[in-house]
Amino acid sequence: MISRWRAIGFLLAALGLVLALLLPLSSEATPALTARGALLAAIIAEVVLFALAAPFPRLETVAGLIAAVLGCAATLILLKDLPSPAPPPGATGFSCSRPGSARP
Repeated sequence: MISRWRAIGFLLAALGLVLALLLPLSSEATPALTARGALLAAIIAEVVLFALAAPFPRLETVAGLIAAVLGCAATLILLKDLPSPAPPPGATGFSCSRPGSARP
């Protein structure tokens, strides 16, 4: 019974990744995941690994870990593409401001 639930979990993870390919990344104008070759290959590899882990219990640990590492790498690549927020005007370095404290 537990192995059946694990298989369902792996198949749901694969389905979630396929649905992620169809959804937009942002409300702003950004290229879709299908336009990024390396990310698309990583996500397809994740889907295949999760789908292979479902019927083959001996592969589920290795396939699940490799798919998780690929997912982390894809997330880090997407986070690297985000623009960094601009600092407020006049800000230099780190500032430590506490509510109620007066700054000179």
